Amino acid sequence: MKEEKIKVLALLPMELPKEIELDNTLEAMQNFVGGLIECITLSDTDSEVTLVCNDEGKLLGLPLNRPLWDGADVLAGPGFLAGCDNEGNLTSLPQSAMDFYKEKCMKLTGLARNTYYKYKRQIRAELIAEQDLPKGASIFYEPPKSF
Repeated sequence: MKEEKIKVLALLPMELPKEIELDNTLEAMQNFVGGLIECITLSDTDSEVTLVCNDEGKLLGLPLNRPLWDGADVLAGPGFLAGCDNEGNLTSLPQSAMDFYKEKCMKLTGLARNTYYKYKRQIRAELIAEQDLPKGASIFYEPPKSF
């Protein structure tokens, strides 16, 4: 039987993970991730766990969230972790999985920040090279120093 509301672990960019309750509807999930959803099965625990994220997060340039699969990929934009039953329906995330991923995500939050700044530096270097700007030139808005 499909649950009306599910307990999930919310993963928001540059924030610590937090337990929330979400309506178990496609519309609520799309609102949370800001677009089309993609469901990815994770296998780090004995429970069936699904990462729900924006299918086009990277293409849309959503903020980087946190590394996935030990840094092999990165989540862009908001996402959440939910349980999954044997019929493929999303369910509340079991408490054991909630605790496991909370701890794992908290460790990765610092790494996600480092990934974000590394990515920003890489883009800056590429834009400066394309525009043939002098070293140290700024391509990002910088407020006046008098403020």
